[in-house]
Amino acid sequence: MLLDTYSRRVRATLQSGCDVYGYDHIPQNLRAQILHIATDIYGECSSTTYNRSTGRNISREKWEKLNKILCRELGVFKLPFSKGVTDIRMQVFHYIYNPETNYLNVLDFIDIFMNMDTEYLSSSDSMRREHAKLELNARFQEAEIGYQFENGKIIRIDSQEIHKEIIKPVLNLLSNPIFDFVNKEYRVAHERYRNGEVKDCILACGRSFESMIKCICDNKKWTDYEKGARATDLITYIRNKNLFQDDNSKVFNAFVQMLKSGVPELRNANGGHGDAPDTPERPLYMASYALHLTATNLLFLYEAWENYPSEK
Repeated sequence: MLLDTYSRRVRATLQSGCDVYGYDHIPQNLRAQILHIATDIYGECSSTTYNRSTGRNISREKWEKLNKILCRELGVFKLPFSKGVTDIRMQVFHYIYNPETNYLNVLDFIDIFMNMDTEYLSSSDSMRREHAKLELNARFQEAEIGYQFENGKIIRIDSQEIHKEIIKPVLNLLSNPIFDFVNKEYRVAHERYRNGEVKDCILACGRSFESMIKCICDNKKWTDYEKGARATDLITYIRNKNLFQDDNSKVFNAFVQMLKSGVPELRNANGGHGDAPDTPERPLYMASYALHLTATNLLFLYEAWENYPSEK
């Protein structure tokens, strides 16, 4: 029997399937999108960006500066993979788009071009960078790559406290085959969230929550619940089975009521019973709230199940 050492626990959390995002690669299409975003900020470095009145090509000057910064950071005189390429902007393109360029260098590139010369930005430049940030984060999310650009820096999503302490542990626990359907539904919820499909995300959260209760019931051979029972009824059912092993205190009663009025009510209020075709989409933060609330409840149910006395 191997010891449950810290390093083994860390490696276990890094196994594939324990997160909904990837961190150690940047796919080709995302690299191209990142370069398009950089071009939105710095221009195309062509003759059309030449200013006759000043005799300067500001776009070219910016790309030259960006190129030099990248070279200095890499410790080279010319960017890799740009042999025979004379256009300064295209040298950057060849370097970033090449799959042999490490994903960390691509992330460094984002940090550099999003922060370069920010102290001299005009109001139009600031707006352009804000739009670039919004698109960049949307592209990361769409590609299922776990990074965001926030407060002037690239951050890993799993460095955020709620993701580290709740989302990843739940995904790890749900890898148990007993909860296979719960796992699938919860991952569907994340997929819907990444696609901006708020109502579908919340619906999938509701399905995963109900499925978790039913999986626990089936595992404990508590099969006398009504098959069409709502989530609130199922919570009452498993409480009557003493899953939570509570002492009927008022504090715990309030907590159980909160469990009932969380994900189920959120689902019912946001598309659970069908909306009119012209109903406007809910804001994305509602989906984020549903994901986090569902994860918290799934974790609570899992631990109640895991700690339930086996002889009962």
